[in-house]
Amino acid sequence: MVRKMTSWLLVAFLILCQVTASLAESFVYRGLSFGMSPNQVKNIETLTLRLDHLDHKKPMLEYTGSIANIDRSSVSYHFNNNKLSSIVVMFNNRDNSQNTLKNDFNDIQSALTSKYGKPLGYTNGKTSSYVGEYFDFTLSMEIKTANILGLKGRFHNYDEWLIETDDGHVKIDHFLLLATGSCMHFLEYTYFPTANSIGNDL
Repeated sequence: MVRKMTSWLLVAFLILCQVTASLAESFVYRGLSFGMSPNQVKNIETLTLRLDHLDHKKPMLEYTGSIANIDRSSVSYHFNNNKLSSIVVMFNNRDNSQNTLKNDFNDIQSALTSKYGKPLGYTNGKTSSYVGEYFDFTLSMEIKTANILGLKGRFHNYDEWLIETDDGHVKIDHFLLLATGSCMHFLEYTYFPTANSIGNDL
């Protein structure tokens, strides 16, 4: 009887360890995890819903409010096969000042570095500097953003992190774009599942 109880306790302990490890390796943003449905995001996100484009070809939800103590910022949640796949945060340029935007960038960069370690693509403030494994992505983002805005833009700074999770990895891109007539500070989280976790989606 004692041996049977010990066996059950051991099994329960191993299951608890597996659950704890899974939770520890999950990536969470504002209480949300990648793979959540739009309804789950709506039930958890507390900011003001600005756009509901779930019926569009590229479904997304956009919210506005204070993010990282920067008022009137926005966050958009993008879905693939009804699952949260990427998150884009646009930080408000509060007083149309490049200096304020640079300070905000540095504050966010410091917070991210404290949480995730030194970024792969740290540029140390060098204008139009592309470093790290994903510099091609950065360059394409610059061209796209400048074309959309009709402006000649360039990145003043860019950081990136690659975070391993229990079923894939999350890539974090942190941009500061300085352009003629406009400045942009944004942060993107993109989830890349492993082949095993994709399952029947292929």
